[in-house]
Amino acid sequence: MENNPNEDILIDATIDQNKKLDELVSSSDVQVDGIIKTNEALNELNSTADLILEGMSKNKPITPKVEIEVDGATIEVVEGPQGDKGDKGDKGDKGDNGKDGIDGTNPDAEEVATRVLRMVLPEVPTIEEIVSQIPVPANGINGRDGKDAENISIDQILASIPTPKNGIDGSPDTGKDIVAKLKDLPKEDKLSIDDLKDLPDFASLKKQSSKTTSLVELDDVNLSALTQTNGKYNLGSGGNAVTSVNTLTGAVVLTTANIADSANKRYVTDANLTTIGNQSGTNTGDQTITLTSDVTGSGIGSFATTIATAAVTNAKMADMATKTYKGRTSAATGVPEDVAVATLKTDLSLNNVDNTSNATERAATATLTNKRINPRLVTATSYTTNTGTSLDVSTCDQFEITGQAGALLFNAPSGTPVGGNKLIIRIKDNGTARALTYNAVFRAMGNALPSTTVISKTLYMGFIYNATDTKWDLVAVAQEA
Repeated sequence: MENNPNEDILIDATIDQNKKLDELVSSSDVQVDGIIKTNEALNELNSTADLILEGMSKNKPITPKVEIEVDGATIEVVEGPQGDKGDKGDKGDKGDNGKDGIDGTNPDAEEVATRVLRMVLPEVPTIEEIVSQIPVPANGINGRDGKDAENISIDQILASIPTPKNGIDGSPDTGKDIVAKLKDLPKEDKLSIDDLKDLPDFASLKKQSSKTTSLVELDDVNLSALTQTNGKYNLGSGGNAVTSVNTLTGAVVLTTANIADSANKRYVTDANLTTIGNQSGTNTGDQTITLTSDVTGSGIGSFATTIATAAVTNAKMADMATKTYKGRTSAATGVPEDVAVATLKTDLSLNNVDNTSNATERAATATLTNKRINPRLVTATSYTTNTGTSLDVSTCDQFEITGQAGALLFNAPSGTPVGGNKLIIRIKDNGTARALTYNAVFRAMGNALPSTTVISKTLYMGFIYNATDTKWDLVAVAQEA
């Protein structure tokens, strides 16, 4: 495992810090020694001052020869003349606190002795003068409290350094194997240069990488339009530009028509995308499906269903051709069939019934057996002068007048009679005989056309239509007696 450069830097910084701490401790020791020596010299000086004060208090002259030994050096003090005792001065006011003084020096014993000699020679001063000549050490600036040092050993420092994780084993695949796997990826999972260009280390990766995939291994790349430099293909600037894609030139826009369909490389159409977007939920395997409403049933995969009673309406059945009916004309039991009208008439034995039109029905031949035909009657009490249009053979088989009140002309019957049609006229006056006349279409046949009614008596006349002569022939007359 290679050394971590960060680990080396941390160890060097720790060693330098320990050296500085050692130097600081050594400097502190020197200062302490100097302070101790200074205090010792001051103590010696104070002892001398005490002796001087003691002699002055007893009005005794100072011993002519006083020797002071400071740190191995001997200092002689020569006796001077005794001065007059001064008056005791008034007590002065308490002075303001002075500014902090500059840190004092650490004088050696020789310098202390020299300062003492300067104070006491060439003449012996008074105690006050001696005391006044003793410099008062200035107060030093209080130093800042130092931070407590952490007692960290080298082993603890090394233990705090994280152990590098083992790297992931490289792929045993060759370049061609990797290319083949990448080509088999689904289209939506494939990587492009756009997926890599925004990576933070992409630029350095391009510089540091010494191995690239050979373009020869990419069988879908057209190499004929690329130039080579030192055996490497030139892409973009510096080489020939790509001139075509899938035989397309110019500003190429690929569509699904330009992409060959192949397994795991298929595209998704807009319709497919809509279908996929409409999917929801999670399929965890075969699901139990339950059908309700018109069709019921439940099961997994395929299962039997039941159609509810009366659920199949005409609207839910298959469309049918015009004038066809549901039935079955084929032999044996089977599914329903659409049956045409002609087939239905044959199956129902209705071929002799013509329902195409009324005219066809009248023309059809039919035999009536044991049937009664009720005649069509037109009845009136009286007509003013003639029958008008009331005598119509298309709606009348028997024409009746029950109380004619005046002379009467029988107009030619309207309608479209056919040969053999029969017409019966029955007339009776209102108690007065009435004159009768006829249109030329009426013709006497063996019997004269009656010219008058008999008072209050019924008269019958029977006519048959002669289509050849277009005449209504009178074939019968009956007068009530």
